[in-house]
Amino acid sequence: RREAQLLSPEERATRLEAFAERYRSLDIAAEALHDAGAEWRAAGRPDRAARALGALLTEHPLYARAVEAKYLLALVDLDLGRPRDALATMGTVYPKLPDGTKPEAAARAADAALAVGADADAVRWLAELARVAPPDQRRAVLRRAADAVDRLPFLDVAKLREELPSDSPVQEPLAMKLARIQLHLADYPRAFILVTHDRRLL
Repeated sequence: RREAQLLSPEERATRLEAFAERYRSLDIAAEALHDAGAEWRAAGRPDRAARALGALLTEHPLYARAVEAKYLLALVDLDLGRPRDALATMGTVYPKLPDGTKPEAAARAADAALAVGADADAVRWLAELARVAPPDQRRAVLRRAADAVDRLPFLDVAKLREELPSDSPVQEPLAMKLARIQLHLADYPRAFILVTHDRRLL
């Protein structure tokens, strides 16, 4: 192990892959591929990381740390400029991630959604990030969420108002957006009801 620490990430990854190939039928091969994926990413080779992690998840579907491996693969997809693939993976693994990992995961997912113009998804992820991020980061997160809300069409805003918890901090910019839409449509009674029913806007 001490010798391995003296090697470069590329060399460690190569050795790990060779080990996994030699003991392919054993559970320890899955661990080796997982570590190889992390080493290839550390080496700035996300293409090789994706290959190692793909082999892991295909050849060892019952791998005990599959959630961690899939999350790492999502990060690798982001490195490779594949935000849609990363978002799909994030959506499935996020509920199973350790609490300590969730702030980073939500932040990366929000960035990915914004990168592909999926503003509604970005609002969902930013709402989650506001929930799990440290208090000193919450204001900046909510500003980003408000900017994304401003770009949403009416139907997306209405859907998110119904979908997100009533105590979500993102409900405030959503309510303001709906009120502005109602005012633009000269629907003053609905705009008044919307604002007065959300005490945070008063």
